[in-house]
Amino acid sequence: MRGFPLVNFFLVLCVLGLGGLVLRHLTQAPVESHQTAPPSVAAAAAGNVATRVTVLLSAQAKRVELTTLDGTVLIAKQPQETLFNENLELPLGTSGMLLRVVWSDGTSGHRFAKVVLEPRRLPTLEHVFDARGDLDDLWEFPPLTLPSL
Repeated sequence: MRGFPLVNFFLVLCVLGLGGLVLRHLTQAPVESHQTAPPSVAAAAAGNVATRVTVLLSAQAKRVELTTLDGTVLIAKQPQETLFNENLELPLGTSGMLLRVVWSDGTSGHRFAKVVLEPRRLPTLEHVFDARGDLDDLWEFPPLTLPSL
C-alpha cells in the first residue's frame, strides 16, 4: 500500500461530509420571513397595479378605445400619432382587454395595432391585433396577480 491509508480515509470522509452539508443547504426549505411589505406592495394590495400601456398603430386612427373585460374604460382617445403611451392603474385580476380602433381613412385594407402592457413587478405582455378594416377584438391573458413574497 502506498501513502497513509488512515489519512486518506479521513480526507475522503471530510469531502463526503462537506458534500452532504452543501446538499442539505441547497435542498432545505426557505424560512418564512416576517418582514413588513414595502409600500408599493401595500398599495397594490388595494387592488391596482401601475402599468405602462404602449399602443402602436399601422395607420392614423380616428378613435382608439381600450377596455377591460368588465367594461372599465382604460383608454378612449383620438390619437394624433400612431404610437402613444399611457400610464394606468390596472385592477388586479384583470384577465383580458378589448381593443376598438376606427381608422381615419376609412379604407378596408389590412391594418394592425400592437398593445404592450408593462405592469410593475410583473412580466410584460404584448399582443398584435390585425384585421381588414376597423379593429374590434378581444385579448385574453393570465390574470394579473402580484408574486408572493
